[in-house]
Amino acid sequence: MFRRTRHQNGSLFRVGRRTGPDVWEFRWYETNAEGRRVRRKAVLGTVEKYNTESAAQGAADTLRININEKKATQQFDSMTLEALWEHYKKEE
Repeated sequence: MFRRTRHQNGSLFRVGRRTGPDVWEFRWYETNAEGRRVRRKAVLGTVEKYNTESAAQGAADTLRININEKKATQQFDSMTLEALWEHYKKEE
């Protein structure tokens, strides 16, 4: 049976720095090979580079595409040996 592919939207935050201007930070979750959710984050740039939230969202769009593209291929690549063995016992 096919499972519905889930896509990441992520969240965008303006984060203050101790020194220097604030930065835009993009946060999302990934599922690792063990099935646990892991929080990831990436700094998109400073508020001087992206002075509005919509400009930062535009930069985050390219990152979203890469994350979702990687996730679609990762769905078939990351299978533990135990999961492979269980599948073999059930099917064969």
